[in-house]
Amino acid sequence: MFGKIIVVILAFAFVAYIFWIGYASDKNRNKFYQQGFSSIVVNKEDWQGRANEYILDNGLSITIYYSADSTLKVGDSIQKEANSYEYNAYGKDSKGNYQLYGSFSINRLISDSTYKKGIFNK
Repeated sequence: MFGKIIVVILAFAFVAYIFWIGYASDKNRNKFYQQGFSSIVVNKEDWQGRANEYILDNGLSITIYYSADSTLKVGDSIQKEANSYEYNAYGKDSKGNYQLYGSFSINRLISDSTYKKGIFNK
């Protein structure tokens, strides 16, 4: 009997965790869309090899799934207009100046560089 109670509690906790992840992701997506900003990538977190989450200094994040070749990296500058999912990414050149290296969208589940190579859209 005690074992069944533990299983039910663990199942409930797992389902609650899945709902919380979805809620947090949706909240980030809505804020990302609404805000215009210029921000720096301050951290990169790997989700068990399935995705990379890039944390911005403004508290928002960009998640790129199934992308081993994402061009974003810690230290890059992200600029975005309000009411858009599109953003521009800037990296530092050899002189330490930021240069535009790509325009992207958080609507894509993979990096634009991978998408353009045609790996996932054959």
